[in-house]
Amino acid sequence: MQKRLWILAIAIILLGVSVKYFPYHRNCFARQSVLEGSLGETGLHLEVADTEVLRSQGLSGRKGLPSNTGMLFIFETPGKYGFWMKDMKFALDMVWISPEKKIVAIDRDVRPESYPQALYPPQDVSYVVEVPAGFSKVHGINVGEKFSIGQ
Repeated sequence: MQKRLWILAIAIILLGVSVKYFPYHRNCFARQSVLEGSLGETGLHLEVADTEVLRSQGLSGRKGLPSNTGMLFIFETPGKYGFWMKDMKFALDMVWISPEKKIVAIDRDVRPESYPQALYPPQDVSYVVEVPAGFSKVHGINVGEKFSIGQ
């Protein structure tokens, strides 16, 4: 019995240490699915942030994103949601997408130094895709193009 208590205590300590010293993995239990999608003709692997906790965390604390990867923020109700660069370590392009899945605006090369300024779309959106800065220019992604998910 005492041996089991020691094993349980050690397991709890190891879990606590891993959460403290590996912050990226802190949210791995809550981390979401990955969908295939596209901005215009450019395919992407999209991590989905569709809850308040995941949207709040976003890409904060990460050092970057793998090639052709972004984060998709999904909102149940269309609105003018504000985004900021709190705890970001790299610049982003923010692609604002209407409920009809059309790109309505792109904020290019948004720098971490812009925090605490918040960015807002020009109209109600249901989706926001964050990709590394320069991605939208390199791939020729422009306002008016279609966004698709689940391909």
